[in-house]
Amino acid sequence: MPEEPHGRVAVIDGYRGFRFFPSSRPFSLRRRVRDEHISSCTGPGQATVRQALGVALAAEAGDYYRSLAVLEAQAALPLPTPGDNVDGSNCGGLGASASGGNGQFLTLLRLVCWLSEPLRRMRLLAAIGGAAEGLEGGALAGAVYEFSRHGDPFVAANTTKLLQQVCVPLHGIIRRWVLEGVLDDPYNECFVVQHAAAAVVSAALAAAGAAPGPLALAQLCHPFWICGARRMD
Repeated sequence: MPEEPHGRVAVIDGYRGFRFFPSSRPFSLRRRVRDEHISSCTGPGQATVRQALGVALAAEAGDYYRSLAVLEAQAALPLPTPGDNVDGSNCGGLGASASGGNGQFLTLLRLVCWLSEPLRRMRLLAAIGGAAEGLEGGALAGAVYEFSRHGDPFVAANTTKLLQQVCVPLHGIIRRWVLEGVLDDPYNECFVVQHAAAAVVSAALAAAGAAPGPLALAQLCHPFWICGARRMD
C-alpha cells in the first residue's frame, strides 16, 4: 500500500503501523537545535557569550536525549497479552520502574504524555537560538532575557536557567573592570568601550595651547564633558 502523509506521520498499513517522516516536528526541532544553533555557537572563533549560549543549549539538549533513552528502554519491555490484568491507559511517569511489573510498558498515550514536556523545551530552545542569531555580547543576552519575561511559567523558568549561564562571561568582564580597572573584552561584547586616553589628552592640550585664558580650560575639558554626557545617556 502506498504511503499517505497524515500530518507528522505516514500511514503504511494496518499491520506495519506508522512511520515518522524525517521532517516531522520532533526530528526537525532536534536537527535545528543541534545542527544550526549549537554548532554555530560552539564553533571556533566564537565570542564568549555566544559560546556560553551554545553550552547551555547543549546541556538542555542532553536532557532531551536522556529522555529518549528512557523511552527506548520502556519500548523494549514486553507488551501485555489480552489476558493480562494490566492497566496501560495511564501516563505513569518517565523513568519509572523498567521491570514491567507495574505495567510500565510503552503505549501511544504514554509516549505522548512523556514527550510533551521535552518537546516544549526543544521548541523553546529553537526559538531562543533563532532569536539570538546575528547577535553578540549584551545584545544576545538581552534577546534571551526577553524570553524570561514570558507569561508562561514554563518558558520563564527554563529561560532563566539559560540566562544565568549566558551572563557568566559578561559578569566576569564587568567584575574585573569594576574591581581591577582592567577591561578584558577581546570580542567587544561589553557595553563599555575602551579608548586611548593619552591620545585624547594630547589632542586637548594641543588645542588648548593656541587659546589663552578661560577658553583654553574650556577646550581642555570639552572632550571629557562629551564623554561624561554619553555615559549618562
